Amino acid sequence: MPERGLIDTINYLSRYWSADNNTLTFPDGFLTPGALVVLTAFAKSKNLTQDRLTLSSATSGYVSAIGLSKALCGVDDYEYGRRKEGRNYSTLEHLSNPEATDSATSRINSCIRSFVGNLLPAEFVAKLCEVVGDLHENVWAHGRASGFSMAQKWPVSWTFPRDHYLEFALADSGLGFLREMRRVGMSVNSHREAIEWCIQEGHSTKKLKPEAAWAQRIPEDVINSPLRGVEQTRVTDNYHMGLGLFKLTQLIKGFRGQLWLASGDTALILEPDSENAYIMLNHEWQGVAIACRFKASQIKRAGAEESADKDIEQIMQILGERHD
Repeated sequence: MPERGLIDTINYLSRYWSADNNTLTFPDGFLTPGALVVLTAFAKSKNLTQDRLTLSSATSGYVSAIGLSKALCGVDDYEYGRRKEGRNYSTLEHLSNPEATDSATSRINSCIRSFVGNLLPAEFVAKLCEVVGDLHENVWAHGRASGFSMAQKWPVSWTFPRDHYLEFALADSGLGFLREMRRVGMSVNSHREAIEWCIQEGHSTKKLKPEAAWAQRIPEDVINSPLRGVEQTRVTDNYHMGLGLFKLTQLIKGFRGQLWLASGDTALILEPDSENAYIMLNHEWQGVAIACRFKASQIKRAGAEESADKDIEQIMQILGERHD
């Protein structure tokens, strides 16, 4: 069964979607979280209801189990108990408002902790959960109600003892990096340039938004300013700072993961032991789509190497103190 990932799903959206009658056919094969969030966000952007979707017999059961109907239409059509939810997968989370976004962060992070148990380094789990929260907030801040996310664990074929992949993905159909940066007054020439800027340490379009120094603070659940004609109010000094992308790239590099990030006509691909690779997409993605994948064996190896490095550093420090 062929694997359908985030990049190839975006590239072939024109094959899956019929503009004439506004229908979407989900492809055959193994749909990764990256593929599923892209298809769901795209369907939502086209106002597609369940009757406008065609699912293959091989994937319809799983797509129903992860709650596609509930994510799109608010009605859960799955008739059985989700016994493996939280162990092997999370349901699709619609980041429809701040409360739903916070709940999605809690549920997906709970799934991640359940996925790995005590088998993987605690530092990796903590950092990944932090990144999930940051990225969720970014999507709500910039994509508003167009974002969806999910996580899944599945076995690596032909491995013994059995190895596993862990993938977290999210996608929205908001402004995307380039339009967001231009909206706040930045001079950016291409989608690639926008992506390159956004993954740098300390870079955030939130910092560039005009904001009065004495703007009134309001509760987090208030979306619009209650004071007409008054500048946008602030929530907190670090609300939706948009710094999760740099943390994500560092996590990918530190634990030998894989990253696929698409916005506009460009995608960034990051693989172990490789430099950042940029490719042009066949179908321009309006918004941002991200999938990050880790292999359990690589996480353990990276964690063991980091622990050994720290032990060596501590020994050298002790020897240096004795020498002094």
